[in-house]
Amino acid sequence: MSWQDRLRQNITLTSPLGTIFEPKWIGNERSKEKKLGLFTYPNVAGTVVQDLNISSTRWPLTVYFSNSDHDLDSEDFWNALDETGLWRVIHPTKGLVDLQLVSASENVQPVTDGNYTVFNLEFIQPAGVDVLQSGEAQKSLLDRLLDALNDNALTQFADQVEAVSDAARTAVNNAVKSVNGAIDSVLGPIAQIDDAIDSAYTGIGRSIDNAIDAVTLAPEQLAGSLQNLVQLPARATLSSSQKLAVFSNLISEVSKLEGTTKETFAVKDLVLSAANGAISIIAANTDAQTRTDIVNQVENISSSFDNIVNTLSNDQDNVETDKLEDQYISQETSYPQNLILASAAIRFLLQASADLSIEKRFILKEYRLPIFITIKEYGTDELLDYFYETNKIEKEDFLLLPPGREVVVYPGVIV
Repeated sequence: MSWQDRLRQNITLTSPLGTIFEPKWIGNERSKEKKLGLFTYPNVAGTVVQDLNISSTRWPLTVYFSNSDHDLDSEDFWNALDETGLWRVIHPTKGLVDLQLVSASENVQPVTDGNYTVFNLEFIQPAGVDVLQSGEAQKSLLDRLLDALNDNALTQFADQVEAVSDAARTAVNNAVKSVNGAIDSVLGPIAQIDDAIDSAYTGIGRSIDNAIDAVTLAPEQLAGSLQNLVQLPARATLSSSQKLAVFSNLISEVSKLEGTTKETFAVKDLVLSAANGAISIIAANTDAQTRTDIVNQVENISSSFDNIVNTLSNDQDNVETDKLEDQYISQETSYPQNLILASAAIRFLLQASADLSIEKRFILKEYRLPIFITIKEYGTDELLDYFYETNKIEKEDFLLLPPGREVVVYPGVIV
């Protein structure tokens, strides 16, 4: 893989409140300098230098808004610069980085250069600084990022399949039917847990069937229905860990969808993006009780996102010998939003872990009653079932645990 393959097409800037901007960027220098203590002593030749480590990297960015509504987009961007907190930037050459805005200037030249607006931005990269927000504020941010992802993925899908031939239309329908089978087999059982969700899930399924049987293809309606079908079960009454495992399974099943047409890739891309959105819903409503739970959920989210990226990368490899105009560029526009959303979900969970219990493990030196351990460690016998579950105690040990058995408890947990 060369630098051309690693180079991203756009720069993406996400404001502290979650508004996403994708201007043009030509290039800038970035810089950093050493922090040095310089000491000059009388009658001593030269200067004594003490290396005090490195200062924050400075990131100047000159960006251009140049579409037909660049004047309106520029005004929205200018107002977003007032927001407090870190900006999340997906840099074309450096990848994902969190930056603090230092200064900004707008250059408007309507007579000589009326077709674009220029912003000169100065950022620094904070040292170990995280965005500190309340849980509700972070949930609100995840909601906004999810909406932005869904809107972008829907538009991308519609652009790929809007004007299609009869053969391509058939390819869309076949791909949707195949992916629908995977969705229903994996998500159908969780949707059935809640009557209201099951009813809505069934209704969305009917709307998808109607969309692919209709005389004229309505790509935006079809895409929105597929997104809703995937994301609705994420709100079912089931533990977060169980739901994350289910969606990990869904991603694996969808990745097996066969076909190398643009339409097949577009459907697969849309559903995988929707699954990533569903995972953020689960993270925002996590029921984790311990830091261990959080670590496991973070690992699941990270693994699922890697699986999505690997699937789309493999799909891309399958068409790399086709003519460039015939190739489907996986997540060409929605990838940055997917990355931002997955990162925000992980950040939300990690910050939430600060208030959760740390596990305590010990080895039994003698036979002990599970109920006795539960009362001693938790102060109540009401958590006996939780003790059984977290220690994976089988029926033969329900009454008495043997010496040498490792036991784990979570002081302060509330179930």
